[in-house]
Amino acid sequence: MTERHYNVGLRPIFWMTADGSQFQRALQIGELAERLGFDGLFFGDRLLAAVSHGAVPVYNSTHPDIMTVLAAFAARTTTVRIGSLVMVVPFRHPVQLAKSVASLDLLAHGRVILPVGGGWNAHEFATLGIPRNEAGARLEEGLTIMKRLWVEDHVDYDGRFYQLRDVTIEPKPIQPGGPPIWFGSLEPPTDFNARPQNPATVERVLRRVARFGDGWVPLNYSTLTKSSIDPTWIGESWGRILAYAREAGRDPQRFQYVSSHWYYVTMNDEDRRDCERSLRHFFSGTFEEAVETYLIGSPDDILRKIERLTAHVGKADWYIFTQLGLSERQAELLAEHVMPHLR
Repeated sequence: MTERHYNVGLRPIFWMTADGSQFQRALQIGELAERLGFDGLFFGDRLLAAVSHGAVPVYNSTHPDIMTVLAAFAARTTTVRIGSLVMVVPFRHPVQLAKSVASLDLLAHGRVILPVGGGWNAHEFATLGIPRNEAGARLEEGLTIMKRLWVEDHVDYDGRFYQLRDVTIEPKPIQPGGPPIWFGSLEPPTDFNARPQNPATVERVLRRVARFGDGWVPLNYSTLTKSSIDPTWIGESWGRILAYAREAGRDPQRFQYVSSHWYYVTMNDEDRRDCERSLRHFFSGTFEEAVETYLIGSPDDILRKIERLTAHVGKADWYIFTQLGLSERQAELLAEHVMPHLR
């Protein structure tokens, strides 16, 4: 395989069946991804089986616990990086999460990446008894504690949400200082083709990425509006993250930009029919609207859309592809027809 200056990850999201066969198939696809030359395996964090944004359903499906899946990926592979996409930090106590992530890094021999987010769904926050307006502050406080626990012993901490006295966790992560931390994007806005959210919220989130993160994974689509985000907004936001990193005394050259997409390669009519069947699990629009929202089409179609979505960034360090339904064929098509052409 020729040398690459980018990384490609696969995210085999799936919907559980009663007999658990989808879980085993996802693990097999993870092993296949490693053989095909993918650089990373990622999995999502989903608490409830059905979630809505206000009155609009976002998904009606579920999958196993994220740490269980990542541990299984780590145990069945040897070279690919293993990562969340994304881990909702406010839903977990930081001491427990620091211990779990360190243990996963030990199992994976230092291959863990930790993309994180603050969560966004009101029902999930209410279920856990956490005020949603505390998400950002809990995320920052949680990461501060986790980073200290990964390098220090006998940690004391007095915060708004957490108080620690003489806390040490072992084992520490294999990676010095802990796994790289990437930040997921902003919560789903109501109109992605306009400018998402209010400017004050956006700036607060982008400054958080610059202070705490090692990379950024912006959301490129909205199932609510059935469209892709304005790529100029992505470029402008990335530029502000790098500027804020400089202000904070951090090296912007060390930040990674991660281009993440749901995809389906359609080489023939049967591929299209399979894609339509997969979309019925969670997408309420037409196939044409799905094409506008996700990366669906021929390899050339997919590459052109990626180029458009990343045109204002300058480069991408990672491309991560989420499968629209578990498929060995889709992993193979991506590896053969798309992965070699990414630059």
